[in-house]
Amino acid sequence: MISCKALAAALVIFALFLAAGCSQSSLSQGERALEERNYQLAIDHLETALKEKPTDSKTMRSLGRAYYHKGDFAKAETFLIEAQKGLPSDGTIALYLGMIAENKGDFAGAEKNYRSYLAKDSKSKSAEAIRGRLLFVQNENLRLQVSQAVKQEDAISKEAPGQNTVGVLPFAVHSNSDETTRSLATGLQTVTWYDLSSIPELQVVERLEFKYLIKELELAEEGFSEKNSAPRLGKLVRAGNLVNASVDKPSESSFTLNSALVSTADAAFTPTYGKDAKLKDAMKMQKDMVLSVVDSLGIDIKGSRRQSLKKVATENYEAFLAFSQGVELYDNGEFVKAKSMFDRAMSLDPKFNLARQFSTDAALIANNSGPINTFDTKILATFTQENGQFFDPVINIINITSPTTVDPRTQDQPQDNSTGTATVSGTIR
Repeated sequence: MISCKALAAALVIFALFLAAGCSQSSLSQGERALEERNYQLAIDHLETALKEKPTDSKTMRSLGRAYYHKGDFAKAETFLIEAQKGLPSDGTIALYLGMIAENKGDFAGAEKNYRSYLAKDSKSKSAEAIRGRLLFVQNENLRLQVSQAVKQEDAISKEAPGQNTVGVLPFAVHSNSDETTRSLATGLQTVTWYDLSSIPELQVVERLEFKYLIKELELAEEGFSEKNSAPRLGKLVRAGNLVNASVDKPSESSFTLNSALVSTADAAFTPTYGKDAKLKDAMKMQKDMVLSVVDSLGIDIKGSRRQSLKKVATENYEAFLAFSQGVELYDNGEFVKAKSMFDRAMSLDPKFNLARQFSTDAALIANNSGPINTFDTKILATFTQENGQFFDPVINIINITSPTTVDPRTQDQPQDNSTGTATVSGTIR
């Protein structure tokens, strides 16, 4: 039997919580209703609380959340923006503003707010999901920017492109090239973009922007890098110069890589690299090509910086091919399959860090892409779990333990143990 003292202590604690619940403030009642997903009741209590304290940022934050869940994004945004003035470092506000922006089709705004959240919290499970959502939003924002650029092409073509802005066109292949050559072209273009992006003196156009642009313009695969097409693409992405490269595999064991810089302003075509070598040396050839591009751009890179740029991502050809195939899948939105190929690349070369990075990104975006109403349900469940729940005296009833757990609501028969320990589960706000 449970000891009288233990049971009495438990009942006293229980009574105290019930008394506290009866005397809750409007804000507490509103937040409780919010967590219980009774959004209209939450709004009623929180509106009352705001009348009592018209400048209270926490109340406005909760009202913003409640209106979001009611589907009134305009009111939600108004309250959250006001709340942010008093709580500038609050991650909850940034998260909700990001989701509101997505619901409005404002991917740039969503990207800004998700970045703001991650700047405040980068280690939680919520942060992991938001990082994946950020990757998804970035891609959607690029698609939108490309579509808008094409519609405004006449105006954009009159603007002076940034001289330190460089774009890396998808590497061209002959129309009769095999799948291996096409995969290698994608992998080499990706690593070239990554290398140039590591140089602070350059502003490099996002890699996928050209893929979306080529699709938007419906350019033929073998024609987008021609001398007449490249400057047009460069103007649309506001790049002063373009890296225009092509690859070929004339035999099973040989490889050809050629590159040139194309000036967007005057369509000047300046060859920068051209070499035939063994297929296993393709990664080293790519590094030599990057250095020739950097030199042609007039950027003085010496010493350790140059040596770092010469270091290949992997010396394992099969690992690089798997990585390249993974990038193709990633670009086509097949993220789960892409991760499998990146993981294969890492299994062939455990030090292939770029493959590891792409594998992580593929997993994140695969788990957090899709419609916003699917994502917000998932992320808010995780977010709520991490930030605690209201104490509910009905659901989180007292647990009597020792050595087994006994719930007084269901255990009305005498027990063998005559002593016990009273504990209360739940988090109080």
